[in-house]
Formats: sequence, C-alpha cells, structure tokens
Amino acid sequence: MNIRITLIGLLTLTIGTGAMAEKKELVLNPQHPEQYVVAQGDTLWDVAGKFLKDPWLWPELWAAGDGSTRILHPGDVLRLSQVDGKPRLLLNDPGTAPRRRGGALPVVKLSPKVRATDISGEIPVIPLSTIRAFLSSPKVVEESTLDNAPYLLALADGRSVAGTGEKIYVQGVDAADQSAYGLFHKGKPFLDGDSGDELGYEAIQVADVSLLQEGDPAIFQINHAFREVKAGDRLLPLDDERVPSRYEPHAPDVELKGHIVGIMGDAPHVGHYSVVVVDKGGNDGLEVGHVLDVTRNNRVVPDTRSNNPYEEITLPPEVVGNLLIFRTFERVSFGLIMKASLGLTVGDVVQTP
Repeated sequence: MNIRITLIGLLTLTIGTGAMAEKKELVLNPQHPEQYVVAQGDTLWDVAGKFLKDPWLWPELWAAGDGSTRILHPGDVLRLSQVDGKPRLLLNDPGTAPRRRGGALPVVKLSPKVRATDISGEIPVIPLSTIRAFLSSPKVVEESTLDNAPYLLALADGRSVAGTGEKIYVQGVDAADQSAYGLFHKGKPFLDGDSGDELGYEAIQVADVSLLQEGDPAIFQINHAFREVKAGDRLLPLDDERVPSRYEPHAPDVELKGHIVGIMGDAPHVGHYSVVVVDKGGNDGLEVGHVLDVTRNNRVVPDTRSNNPYEEITLPPEVVGNLLIFRTFERVSFGLIMKASLGLTVGDVVQTP
C-alpha cells in the first residue's frame, strides 16, 4: 500500500482577489496541454503556467470556485475542459476514490491510471528555497537606525577580524531583551525611482550572535559567521520571520506604480527566480503575495533606415515580466521574478497588472 504524505499548495480565491481577477482576462497558455500529471518537484505556479498565461489567476480556472483550499499531489491528473463556455480544470485523484477536500470537485475517469508514489514535503506555490535566505536577512533600515545601533567595539586578543565561536565586545547595548541578534554591515542605499529620495539602506548580515554577559561593553559570542566580522559592525535584533508554506498570489486592489531599484547580488540584468528590490512598501499598500507586472520603458534602438548612425527610435512600453512580493518594509519590498522575457534591470517599472 502506498503511503502518500499530503503536499499542500494554496491559492485561495477570496472575494477581494476575485474582484481583481475580473479586471484581468483569463487567457490560456497557447501551448497548454489538454491533460497534465502533477510531478514531484512541481510548484503550483509552474503547474498553473502550463495552462494559463498569468499563473496567478489559477483559482479562476478551477471548476469549483468556492474559495476553498486546493490540494495537489504528485500523480494527480488535471484535465482542461469547458464549463458553461469557460475553461476549467477538472481534477481526478488516480488510483483512489475521488478526492473531495475543500468542496466537491468533478470526477474525471482517465486511463491509464497513475499510481501515487511515496514522497514527503509540500508542493508550494513558489520555490521557497529561493527566498529563504531573504526572509530574515538582509534588512532594509533607515540610515539613522544603523548609525545609532550598538557597535562592535573590539575583538578578542586584539585581532582585526573574527569568526565563528569567538567572543566580541559590543558597545551601546542598553538592555538585552531580544533572544536573537545579528551583526550587520552597512550596504548600499535604495533610492526612489522617480524622486531619488533615500528610502533606506541595505543592512547585510555578517553573523548571528548571542549574549554572554551584560554590560557596556557587553560580551557576545559569534554563533555563526557568514562573512568577516570587523570592528564597527552594527548589532540589530533578528526578525523571527518564518518561511511560509503558503502564499496567496493576487493583484493589488489599488493602482500601484514603482520601479526596480535594486538587484540582490548586484548583477546588471536578472531573470527567472532572481530577487529584486522595488521602491514601494507597506506604506504604499503593497503586501506579501501581491503580483506586479514589470514594464520596460524608453528602450531605444538605432534606426536602420536612417543615414545618420546616431538616429534612434524609442520603442513603446511593454510588459517584460512579473514578480511576486514576498517581503515588505515600510518603503521598499523584496520581489521574486516569476517570469522575464528580457533581462530585467534597475529602473524597470513595476505596476498593478
């Protein structure tokens, strides 16, 4: 008997997201299959993209749009059909009785049958391993927050750099009321794409540390060093941010327009599954799960019919990708590139689909 551990992927259709979905036409992927067998390693976004041009509209494609949780397992068979003249997905759980979690779904008899395999873990909406490192570090903070934070005064034995397991002395710790701390370097500033105003600084974590002895200076121990630890590094509390197993991709319910203002890793151009920084955050109504289109504006090309080699023509704005917001701060947010037809770069526009 096969033992199958449930793999849960969630895209919940709520009243709010349903309202936004009505503004976006449901368009099938021109290369969509008529039938697809869910495979181990799939994400819900990947599966949705096989059927839809815009995978985040996945809930609209389900035959039962009751807003309940959808559960997919490797081995499940999805078949595209028409219900009342609209494209809908029908789900059949092969080799077992029809599954009816979260509300009734039409049963489709298919052959040959596909047996379930022994697996573990979840089928997430997006690849969580790609963003895990960005959920607690780096941070985006005000410059004054870094400048006024406790600082590494000295290392053990007068050395210039320290590593895992060593003691350090930190000046300015008023009260050790946090359970977890990190040491951070001051990174680059993020600037508003329109005004150029400073939105915050990247705080790059170099180590996590724990308090050994209170005082001023206080004594800490380096639990794990990711980079060289040096005098002057700043002490900040670590966020207790856990990797969510479920995301609810949906469009913002307001018209947002911003820019990519940073690329994590500093590559000039990035694509699928790269992490970028946008100049909109919680103060602007942006939230985790929001999907934004990425538009390339003001791209110029030489006029091949002109005798003037310097004459150029500006191409019209075009959507060149989209991203999913997975972490927000007050004025900026981190987004994961889900699709890119061109290499995306700093300055590209992000906006409500």
